[in-house]
Amino acid sequence: MNLRAPLFFMLSLISLVCFSQYPATNTMINDVKAQNTVEFVTITPIGSWSMFHDKVPNWQQPDACRHEVNIIGKKNVDGSFWTYKALAIYHKVGSGFTFNRLFIIEDATKLNGLNLPDNNYFLKIFMDKLENRDNMFMATNYEMKNATAFYSFEIKETPVVSGTGSSQFVEFVVEVCLDLPNGMQIEKKIVPIKVRAKKIGEEFVFQHALKKNDGKVIEMKEFETSDDVNKLQKYGSSDKTLNDFLIKKE
Repeated sequence: MNLRAPLFFMLSLISLVCFSQYPATNTMINDVKAQNTVEFVTITPIGSWSMFHDKVPNWQQPDACRHEVNIIGKKNVDGSFWTYKALAIYHKVGSGFTFNRLFIIEDATKLNGLNLPDNNYFLKIFMDKLENRDNMFMATNYEMKNATAFYSFEIKETPVVSGTGSSQFVEFVVEVCLDLPNGMQIEKKIVPIKVRAKKIGEEFVFQHALKKNDGKVIEMKEFETSDDVNKLQKYGSSDKTLNDFLIKKE
């Protein structure tokens, strides 16, 4: 009789039971708040605990656990406040866990309640770069450079402010409806461009713009040959203005 299998099962079960002794919720909240007692006002646990490999290779047993939390910061004089998404990380010590660190997810950090300019202000930041055919802007935005026509430019979602108190920036998405060559076709599609502008004084200054995803094709026009498509002028290499490429609504 092979006694190793039952023994291995029992050891694994004991290990699983030990791993299930996660820190108490109040302990975790206090540990998180202790990382910034002035700024962190409300801590809300999200989801459940999970084990992971932090300082050991994957073939060994996980040596740490983590729990996601949402954090609301204190209100500033102007009524604004920061919200954070973070991971409370604990290392396994014996049969328990000891707090190791708080990992702030930077992309999810937002400044709320700040009076921002309207969307037309931010759209103009984007349009200025497009109209002037800014070299870096055109180099990093294939669709803008190769478009044969533009239909519309819209910001549909509220711009998001991120960063720290001394280095704030706003991110917003411009949905561009355009015609784009693709082989023997012209695709009419909507392409979302994510733009970042840095706050300098009371103004926001363009930093960069990158395609958020491949967008959505809403219509296709077939041509007899790819040469017919290639004859169409592309915005990036044309001497014409942006207005000349704009298809106005009837």
